[in-house]
Amino acid sequence: MGDRRSGWAAGSLVLALVLVSGCGGAADVDAAGSGPSGSALDGGSRSSAVADEEAGLAPWCDDVPPPAPVTESDQLGAATQDQALVGALGRYTSSHPDTRAGQWIDRAHGGTLVVAFTDDPAPHRVAIAELTAMPGDETGGLLVPSTAPGESEPVGAPSTTAPPGTTVGQSGIVFDVVQVANSDVALQAVQEDARPLLTDPQARLYGTSVGWMTNRVELDIREPNDEVRQLVAERLPVSAICVSGGPQPDAPSVDLPDSMIPPAGSDPMITCGGAPQPLRLSALDDPPFIAPDDPLWIAFEQQKDTFTMAPPGVPVAWYLLVRDDRLATFAAGTPPTMFLTMELEGDRWVAANGSLGGESCQAQAVLPEGLGAVRWGLDPAFPAPAATDTEVHVRVTETACTGSEPLGDRLVGPEVVERDGQVLLAFAARPLPDGYYNCPGNPSEAVTVTLPGPLGDRVIADGNAVPPVPAEVSDGF
Repeated sequence: MGDRRSGWAAGSLVLALVLVSGCGGAADVDAAGSGPSGSALDGGSRSSAVADEEAGLAPWCDDVPPPAPVTESDQLGAATQDQALVGALGRYTSSHPDTRAGQWIDRAHGGTLVVAFTDDPAPHRVAIAELTAMPGDETGGLLVPSTAPGESEPVGAPSTTAPPGTTVGQSGIVFDVVQVANSDVALQAVQEDARPLLTDPQARLYGTSVGWMTNRVELDIREPNDEVRQLVAERLPVSAICVSGGPQPDAPSVDLPDSMIPPAGSDPMITCGGAPQPLRLSALDDPPFIAPDDPLWIAFEQQKDTFTMAPPGVPVAWYLLVRDDRLATFAAGTPPTMFLTMELEGDRWVAANGSLGGESCQAQAVLPEGLGAVRWGLDPAFPAPAATDTEVHVRVTETACTGSEPLGDRLVGPEVVERDGQVLLAFAARPLPDGYYNCPGNPSEAVTVTLPGPLGDRVIADGNAVPPVPAEVSDGF
């Protein structure tokens, strides 16, 4: 199981915008927003979240629909909103502390700037459209400026600034105001009421946060199930809480191998650096084709600076690395050192996350079904392997969060293959049962590998790496 947060995570109620993918830019604005239909309290189709509430269960956060409808925008591909005017909006919301309920950029609706209140949204739409910037508002905008090496101007700063006296309505910022049930103040109170659940062995709560798009306190529970969801619903107002997660869509199928070491000359599925999806090794040298009029490419071109803003004047040659029905990853560099992942939301591709720079991709072969990754190195307690040795001593460490549980009989391997002047070794781990495991650091375990014969002049190498990487002495990980 992956790394999970622990402790009390207070909900952030600062006025900086939440980037729910994408950034703002210029477009025509409708000062009236989406009208009274923009209220999230108007009902609509029954959701599974409502059914859970009626059954006395805290709903899954993934099942709680965001406030809708929201005015559609075409701002998603822009680099930024006008910081001073967005700061002015933050100043406006702070003047309504009893009714404000968060603000975010809604990528599912093209980058609309959405503001939530608990009262009638119509007067807020009019007032926000008439806002103008005041001195100091520019520090309350969307971006936190950072300066690239050798640059005097903030990377990502707005390329244009609205002239003095320009209102939000005149600026082209597409915004909308929605009505929700719970104010920031109310959710902070619920969050405080949830604190005793941290020490309740039945709840096994390990953190909370305030979700603006869910308009609820989101509860992170170690082992969520219906009994726990009923327990927290009895302790807290069910319409103001949800439990993180929920049933997930099936991941795209991947052809999983039978061995940890890919066959010679094969084109294995690999994982690679910042790419969240498995891909074929051949894609690194021969990326899949994408047509210029493909909606994915058009969306990528519009949004490529959202998470991976390169220094000004530095050209970046991006290419498609891998795509499936839900995700697509673009890369730059050979081997890739930059990644940007696009995610399909409804019928719109939106930037989900990315990384700029870093170490080159070290490909690892996808493991057989049900196995997790480990790291290993030569055991420093023994001399370096010699030509006459028929045994190799290594130390193996599981990479998943295990709460420091030892590998023991969950260790799979070694798999040993002799090839091209190397002796390839590979290990894996059978994961622990589903549940919450913290990450204090996993113990390394000593393993003795028996070779088919004397080592000779061959090199011990990690056979799960593609291409294999000569083994190094364990650094105690």
